Amino acid sequence: MSWTLAAILAMSAPLSAQDLSYSNTQLSGRSFEYAVSDYHLCVSFTGENALTWTYISAPNGETGKSANETLDRKDLTSELILLSWTEASGANVVDVFDFSKMELNASYVTPDGQRFMSSAPIREVASCDGERSRVKAYNTNIKIVEALYSAFNTRDLTVFSEIMAPTLVNHPTHAGSEAGPEAMKRSIAQFLELIPDFSVENVDIITGDGKTVVRSIIRGTPKTSLFGYETNGQSFEVEATDILEIRNGKIQNIWHLENWLKALDQVVSVK
Repeated sequence: MSWTLAAILAMSAPLSAQDLSYSNTQLSGRSFEYAVSDYHLCVSFTGENALTWTYISAPNGETGKSANETLDRKDLTSELILLSWTEASGANVVDVFDFSKMELNASYVTPDGQRFMSSAPIREVASCDGERSRVKAYNTNIKIVEALYSAFNTRDLTVFSEIMAPTLVNHPTHAGSEAGPEAMKRSIAQFLELIPDFSVENVDIITGDGKTVVRSIIRGTPKTSLFGYETNGQSFEVEATDILEIRNGKIQNIWHLENWLKALDQVVSVK
């Protein structure tokens, strides 16, 4: 995504409570490394509206220079965050973090009015100290996957709000489908009412920095019917495959495929 200077500066106007309506991305406690122009930086967020920046390398003898900044913040979407501040020198900084692309768009205006714009990839690191080891997204993804399927088994669906993006889409969709964790809660609650002993056993989890594939065994005993077919009181056991798109610590999309035809074959008596 490219940004004009006018657009970036327009978005750096004073904040209101409404500006944080998309607040879904936790920054506090996280660190990011990137390079713009001749400067190699690392920023550590000491709060949701505060950071410390450090020059890992910089010209003019500024390597190692560091400062604490108080931020104006706008969450433009759940993954697009605009941060602005004025440095002690009087320079104005506007950074747009795009976590969907792991990219930074930066605007820097010097005290004498010179403007510099740049973009760069960002990477999350454990901290800005030492070797700045990279944070492995798949470690977080595994925890999210475990929390998701544990909720099915424990019937505690409150975790959905913590691990799902507010724009979550559950595929396949149909006319009237709603997005978000609350819609997912309602859908799953209705399903669990139909199959009270429903359970999921994860067999394989394959994950990286983008999508996670989960192969599971699902089991259950429908109370009276399944998809409109009267059942015989027997239980079913079938395989299911889910693809989860996890970005920035939240599930953005779920694609799921279950062998319901085999389930019907096990629980519906042919007359």
